[in-house]
Amino acid sequence: MPNATPNDVSKENQQHRKTLEEKVNALSSLIEVGIIINSTVQLNEVMKLVMEKALGVMNAEASAVFLINAEKHVFEIPVALGDASAKFKTIEIPMDVGIAGAIAKSGEAEIIPDAYKDSRFNAKVDKETGFVTRSILAAPLKVRDKLIGVAEVINRNDGNAFDEDDLNLFSAFCRQVAMAIENARVHQLELDKQRIEQQLEAAKHIQQSFMPESLPKSADRQF
Repeated sequence: MPNATPNDVSKENQQHRKTLEEKVNALSSLIEVGIIINSTVQLNEVMKLVMEKALGVMNAEASAVFLINAEKHVFEIPVALGDASAKFKTIEIPMDVGIAGAIAKSGEAEIIPDAYKDSRFNAKVDKETGFVTRSILAAPLKVRDKLIGVAEVINRNDGNAFDEDDLNLFSAFCRQVAMAIENARVHQLELDKQRIEQQLEAAKHIQQSFMPESLPKSADRQF
């Protein structure tokens, strides 16, 4: 920095230190997310824990997970954090509507710096929840290239728009979220399989209990 004053150098050092701390915190959070995924198999719980981490690291006001309901062709919102989250989780959104719909169609993560200037934004959700959306980070949730949903973080707390560093970091979180969802679903399928096998085994024992141990003998002939 030519002709830099000691004060300028001090400010630059402080900024570098802050940036480094943010990167360390982000890395630590991703490591913690990996631990959460490996130790928690309840789907909604693990999604909530991961999105809480994302909310903190991204310094955002709100976050949500939109999971695809293929039969109804809508997004369901099992996890929503921040103001109006309770109302947000009661809403079903058509898959071809809003920013989430656009991300589902493109399959690419995106920064929405000003939601109300984006023609794809669905302002109806704000009206129904009372929340005011300014900026959005949105990323697809994919498992082996299959789209299962979309995740968003909304509004930086400092009022600024999200940037490319935020987008890259959030995309990493979303890969973890997708992995967590897949792990939880596989675990649930295994539990369902075990439950069905146990029910079949129980039914078999009940059926056998009604059967005679040996065939009856006739006075005239034997079977």
